Amino acid sequence: MFNKGNVLAAGLLVAGSLVFASAAHAGGYKSDRNMRSADSWVDNTYIGFDIIKSSIDYNTNGGVDYNAIYHDEFTGLNPYVGYRFDDNWSAELGYVETNDKSKTVSATTSTAVSITGSTKAELRSWHLDGVYNYEFANDFSALALVGVERAHLKTTTSLTTTAAVKGSERDTALRAGLGLAYRFNDALSARVMARYADTDFDDIADSTMHYSIGLSYDF
Repeated sequence: MFNKGNVLAAGLLVAGSLVFASAAHAGGYKSDRNMRSADSWVDNTYIGFDIIKSSIDYNTNGGVDYNAIYHDEFTGLNPYVGYRFDDNWSAELGYVETNDKSKTVSATTSTAVSITGSTKAELRSWHLDGVYNYEFANDFSALALVGVERAHLKTTTSLTTTAAVKGSERDTALRAGLGLAYRFNDALSARVMARYADTDFDDIADSTMHYSIGLSYDF
């Protein structure tokens, strides 16, 4: 759990570390990045760090419009590790943790029941993706991915008529995304991504969109 200041500070710290590592290690990097060594899995491994914005598309269930109950936009951190099978295909394993967001609730259900109080929500997830990289110009690449994520929506509901109630909705969903990457050198790249996940969180939502920007470092 963290706020936007912590997200920005962490992002700057990691970005600075990756840039420094890239500059320090650039002299020892393979001059032709298309010729990857098969002798060590480390040669094909990379790590990355994104700042991510996630947006949940809630729906109406049981007469309750969950757009009016829970906050729908979250900002978080997305570290990940990847392995390149060749110059085009790779696999990534990552984790997302967002800040918690509060919302003041004043809503009426379809059965004319008044709901007032406040809620708090936080989104976390693990994801495993297959990523296709297509270099269409010098150092520019288009990215496409398909994968699966295990998402966890943690909530706290404090209504004026009841004590605080903690909720926990988990969902396993397919996801797909597109992005654009730019390679500064053999070690350091930047990318922007948009991903769609078919999360429903026990039928209170239709989907989640993830938008991210960050850096990755090739060993």
